[in-house]
Amino acid sequence: DVGGNIGWFTLLSMSAATSTDQPLEVRTFEPNPKNQLRFCESMHLNGWDHRHYRDGSGSITSSYVNLYPYGVTNSELSGTSISMQVQSSGTGALLKNEPKKGGEDIKTVSLVSLDEMNEKVWKEDDPETTSRILILKVDVEGLEFDVFQGATKLIQSGRVENIFFEGNLRRPQEQRQFEKLVTQLAKAGYRLFKQGGWMGPQQMVSTTTKLSPNQDFTRDELKSYTDELK
Repeated sequence: DVGGNIGWFTLLSMSAATSTDQPLEVRTFEPNPKNQLRFCESMHLNGWDHRHYRDGSGSITSSYVNLYPYGVTNSELSGTSISMQVQSSGTGALLKNEPKKGGEDIKTVSLVSLDEMNEKVWKEDDPETTSRILILKVDVEGLEFDVFQGATKLIQSGRVENIFFEGNLRRPQEQRQFEKLVTQLAKAGYRLFKQGGWMGPQQMVSTTTKLSPNQDFTRDELKSYTDELK
């Protein structure tokens, strides 16, 4: 859950997991301290904050959440830090440019990439890095492209079964990044299933839209595709 906010998708995932016999781990990234507080309060109210999660062999014995207070970015910026505007819990975003001085709602956060986390951190619990990832959700206020650029190996591994992400098409740069992202995912074998507005993906994508794996798309083909999504 990249851009966990106050935990909406994480809590839904935990709720679904506790109703099955198959335990799972939810890994949530949220750098905004205000959101982290609300997130932890909800975890406590649901009784999901104090559990023994793994047995002696390392197998998961009950569903649990790992909350990482990091911003997620591309591989080049992984390991660095950046300023973040945190006055709004819903629209706070990492600032690529230097913030104005005197802003008390500016925090410094550490940056990681999903590939780095997968190779250096999660490998301790899953040495073969073969565990399935049922859902990868990315909503980071316009920086989704950077997140996926830092998850190239993970995406290509085929371990991620479903991807939910926010895409903005309002400005030319955003449209170009969206086109590159669609190409990246399609080449890795994914196909777009649903799309929608701010209320979520409700509309099935036209079956006439041709997005096949292992294919280089022309700019006209991608423009036609993104026009359909607007």
